[in-house]
Amino acid sequence: MDEIGRRLREERIRLGYNQTDFAAVGGVLVNAQGKYERGQRSPNALYLARVADIEVDLVYVLTGRRSPA
Repeated sequence: MDEIGRRLREERIRLGYNQTDFAAVGGVLVNAQGKYERGQRSPNALYLARVADIEVDLVYVLTGRRSPA
């Protein structure tokens, strides 16, 4: 789980979002976003679908392998 959180944080930073704005995109509170990134909680499918709308590479977040361009 720690790796998913680390990769989620990488994607957030890559896209230029702070935690507060990224949490809003995902429909969660900022404390939940922090827990996802620290590996203390798992994001649900609805959250992942929402962040995918802003071009988060979900394949990378979940598997560590980048999606083909």
